[in-house]
Amino acid sequence: MEPETSTSRNLATKIVAIGLISIFANAGLAACSRTMADKNEKTASEFKIVDVSNDNIGNAATVGGWQTAEDQTVTEARRAVFEKATEKLVGARHEPVAYLASQTVSGTNHCFLAKTTTVRPGAVPHYTLVYIYEDLQNNLEILKIEDVEISAEK
Repeated sequence: MEPETSTSRNLATKIVAIGLISIFANAGLAACSRTMADKNEKTASEFKIVDVSNDNIGNAATVGGWQTAEDQTVTEARRAVFEKATEKLVGARHEPVAYLASQTVSGTNHCFLAKTTTVRPGAVPHYTLVYIYEDLQNNLEILKIEDVEISAEK
């Protein structure tokens, strides 16, 4: 990869990550969190909506609250979590772009920004939020994948 291409990609990644973090901080982040019943029964679909207001962002002591990642870099360890969780997904290719937040539950919920391309000719890549649950035994499960609409302000 040429240095100019890498620099442009890194800049674009940072701009998108900063924009999404701003959206989370201003609008709040509703996401799924695990309950003890979910942990013990695989078929349960009981989720708790968690409000992440500006008071809770970055507060690691808030159990169940989302903590914005200080470093959005997709490290090797974070990439391994993402790839293992998404390896069986079909129909689209997901590439992690930034690690946005984590939530401590009976395990950890992770929120990634991903560049997603549907597997079909002429598909246009778009961005998604990929929520992954990692239990205490390091088993991984996709909680949800949400499309992100990015629009330029006028």
